[in-house]
Amino acid sequence: GLDGVLSLANLEEDDDDDHATDTEDGKEPKATRRKVSTMPGKAIGYQRCWSQRSADHRGTTEFNGIVCTLLSDEEVGSLRLGRLHPPSTEAEDRLVRRPSMTEGLIYTVDVDLVEDCLAELDFREKGGYARDVIDVVEDDTGNTVQALLYRGTPDNPAFWKRVLLDLPLAAAIISVAIG
Repeated sequence: GLDGVLSLANLEEDDDDDHATDTEDGKEPKATRRKVSTMPGKAIGYQRCWSQRSADHRGTTEFNGIVCTLLSDEEVGSLRLGRLHPPSTEAEDRLVRRPSMTEGLIYTVDVDLVEDCLAELDFREKGGYARDVIDVVEDDTGNTVQALLYRGTPDNPAFWKRVLLDLPLAAAIISVAIG
């Protein structure tokens, strides 16, 4: 999924929530639980790639594993073609410009939780991840909304181009990595 995608929005309070606060007037307390909800959606123009080294999630400091990150179609095309300039043939152009779609969950976080969520994600995604704001499409409504995406980009120190280009190597590492 889009594990690192976070949509910032304020949700209504849930009156059926069983977490309540005390009141001074003795009346029945109103539920005030802060919320996080999810909705299926997709990131157009991004694709999952096994190309991020990790000692935290799928490896150790002695033997880094590999985790997925999201790369834009343009980044993947440039990496596979071995250059950062525009494609020179029609076939190369199709490779660079094919529209990918990565499905996952869009998280909507109550405004009161944003700071805590970002602090937790910043710690969890400390291995060279960047924060990008991207457009995502909600499956239920078809609406396009902006969301925060944590992703390992090709210019971070934990990015490993070789495993992106050599899937048998990536599979071999994944099969023996622990953590």
